[in-house]
Amino acid sequence: MRIFRSKSNFMFGAILLSALILFEIPTYIKFFVNSTMPAFAIWFLIIPLLIALYMFVLGAQVINISDRGVTLELFRIPLKDIEWDKINEAGTGTVKISKGKLMRQLYVSNKQLTEEQIENLDKMKFDSAVIWFDYSLKAQDSLAEHLGVK
Repeated sequence: MRIFRSKSNFMFGAILLSALILFEIPTYIKFFVNSTMPAFAIWFLIIPLLIALYMFVLGAQVINISDRGVTLELFRIPLKDIEWDKINEAGTGTVKISKGKLMRQLYVSNKQLTEEQIENLDKMKFDSAVIWFDYSLKAQDSLAEHLGVK
């Protein structure tokens, strides 16, 4: 089973990147054809494009739940991998979207997490022991099936 880590992040990143590319193409053409813009001004175009590209890459992360385990992939390149026999804990946590707004997430971990870590899984983004992703009933059932939980 392959699902986006966060479908909303993927959509936001794709829309932002598309909008910036469409907005900036005429400006780039004007710059290279006429060379009327100062060279440092091109950075004001490149920086938003890099931010949009970063947001798109973050959103392009995919979770692969297979017979082998749970893998976090980016463009089919595994970034994190936890095999089923190495999973110590799996459950439901949250990610803070904005002040006072939480989003429900599923997670698997090969170590015991504290209550604070479960309440804000976003802090565990770069921890190789934890993989978290958007909650869905299909993903929850798949995890339960592979872990042998009813």
